[in-house]
Amino acid sequence: MEQGLLVALAQIGTGVATLVVAIFLAGQLLLQRKELAIAHRDSIREQVFASETRRDNIALAAVNDEAFATLWIRGAEDLSKLDDVSHYRFRTYLRTYFQWVRTDWQVRSESEDVSAFESQLRTLLSAKGRRDQYVGDLRGNLIVEPELLQLADRIYEEFEGIPVSAMAESIAENLPTNIPRSYGT
Repeated sequence: MEQGLLVALAQIGTGVATLVVAIFLAGQLLLQRKELAIAHRDSIREQVFASETRRDNIALAAVNDEAFATLWIRGAEDLSKLDDVSHYRFRTYLRTYFQWVRTDWQVRSESEDVSAFESQLRTLLSAKGRRDQYVGDLRGNLIVEPELLQLADRIYEEFEGIPVSAMAESIAENLPTNIPRSYGT
């Protein structure tokens, strides 16, 4: 009988040791989870800062260059006022803005109020030339973010008074001859 008692005590000891190890590992997992949450918040903060820096750099490009600022204003008023090179510069700059909005959406959309994006898009789409370029070919920059695309389309329609789909056909048919249909990717 003594051997049976010894085996039972050994099994109990092994069980207690396993329980202690399990409790220790569970504690380690909780600590690791907290550390990962902190690292995630830090990562988001860094991404937001990088996004804001990119936005500022995009905006300053036009502000600091008088010739480009003039081009930006002329293109915003009417795309047909731009020659091929000017239109290419205008379109590339506007595309950079839309790509920034999309990236900012990807970083912030879960934690931010949509009204900030609505304000950004309203500013971008407030000018006729920028709306024409948006519906002409820049709308595709937002396709990967359907909610953002719907928001931009709604704002576009508020300014134009017609659905994007109807205007896209009209723009494609009526682009001035000096405006290329595409400049590649």
